[in-house]
Amino acid sequence: MEAAGRAAIDRSSKVRILLLAAGFEGWARSGDWGDIRFMEEYDPHMEKIAVVADEKWRDAFLAFLAAGHRQAAVEFFPLGQEHKAREWLT
Repeated sequence: MEAAGRAAIDRSSKVRILLLAAGFEGWARSGDWGDIRFMEEYDPHMEKIAVVADEKWRDAFLAFLAAGHRQAAVEFFPLGQEHKAREWLT
């Protein structure tokens, strides 16, 4: 996902991200979870991040995306509200 994010930012100075997580079943704890270099480097280029997922994942996604602790605005939308997420992004 980081490679795709870098490519999108390289094409446009600012991006808005829509993360559709229908069927999401959680994260596997592998790799370096403390590595926030991508966020530190690219966060100034992200305007908004919208997540659409099952309500039970709200807190986990907001924590994972550091909502409230980054420059990009982050909002969560329950499944079935993709249209609201798209409206918010625009």
